[in-house]
Amino acid sequence: MYLAAQAELYQAQGNFAQGCAALEAVVAQEDADARSLIVYAELARDTGKTEVAREAIDRALAQPESLTPPLERRGRFAHISILDRSGEYLDAFDAATVANERALELRGMPFDAIAHHALVSETLANWTKEKIARLPSRGERTDLPVFIVGMPRSGTSLVEQIIASHPHAHGAGELGLVPRFAHEINPRHAYAAPIVPDPDMISPTKLSRFARSTLRELRKLGASAQPVAQRVTDKNPLNFLNLGLIAWAFPNCRIIHCQRDPLDTSVSCYFHDFKGDLRFTNQLETLGEFVLDHDRLMAHWKESLDIPILTVSYEDLVRNFRPGVERLLAFLDLPFNDACLEFYKTERMAQTASMQQVRQPVYTKAIGRAARYGDRLDLLRKILAQKNP
Repeated sequence: MYLAAQAELYQAQGNFAQGCAALEAVVAQEDADARSLIVYAELARDTGKTEVAREAIDRALAQPESLTPPLERRGRFAHISILDRSGEYLDAFDAATVANERALELRGMPFDAIAHHALVSETLANWTKEKIARLPSRGERTDLPVFIVGMPRSGTSLVEQIIASHPHAHGAGELGLVPRFAHEINPRHAYAAPIVPDPDMISPTKLSRFARSTLRELRKLGASAQPVAQRVTDKNPLNFLNLGLIAWAFPNCRIIHCQRDPLDTSVSCYFHDFKGDLRFTNQLETLGEFVLDHDRLMAHWKESLDIPILTVSYEDLVRNFRPGVERLLAFLDLPFNDACLEFYKTERMAQTASMQQVRQPVYTKAIGRAARYGDRLDLLRKILAQKNP
């Protein structure tokens, strides 16, 4: 177990070959434990050894008695990505269906898309442009915070890594400050998607307390950089649910909204086992409905909020990289820096589903990936073609 933990540290640092080497002796044993085999399979996959990875993951999944629920989910989703890397796209999609069904069994119940939709509708009705304009000014007027939002797997990790590579910025990763406060104000939510559906639920005193405590944490994180960061990013994608709250607390903050083809985004979500309780990704139906609610809520925020929101298209960014980076930095009032073009060289602990991708130079191979899965996505296509009432 110690060697598995050491290999996971190498993995988080992007040292995949070293991680593999740390586990070679363990996986060579016939009675290798499931955790070591799964970690080794992930590392072998990320070093291009797909056959070695497949053998290790098959061995791990063949010993269900030693798999805890989190470890079983991890193993099943590693299996999906190994098949996908091998070019066995339809097999990978079918494995994803099985893995997601099992994930829901382990979690207890599916995402309540109807309740979430109703909560989004309530938010649209209450956070109106007129009501927002009348809110008392009790926030923190600082341009330190940058909130990177959007659907998971829409390019948020790439955008943060680019910004974090700038000497005057700090990437704080996926902070839970906004969701925790939203849950405190409104415990009624659909699992991992807490929303404050009405500004009247937040007293000015509570708003001030939240703004001060959040700013204190961001300043602490920014002070850990040298030189002290002028911008600190919070890359929690689901903060898009509470941009009204964020704008009230930080009227001088900046919002970066990441967009990607909805089918590509959805497939990428469906193929990943997120660390948070994002169970809306475990069914194509709820995933499609969540995407539609994301779109209508973001359209509302862009119309109603008086704060700068930059929309970044993943496809445009990777196809026209330098102009995209220049646009990002100009939005943040940061001078251009060549380090942002070589973001993959920046040494950070990346703890998201995209940690392997941000260790590589920019690439375009993920564009249009949904086409690989043919009619497996027909249900999702049908849902995404609908318009919200």
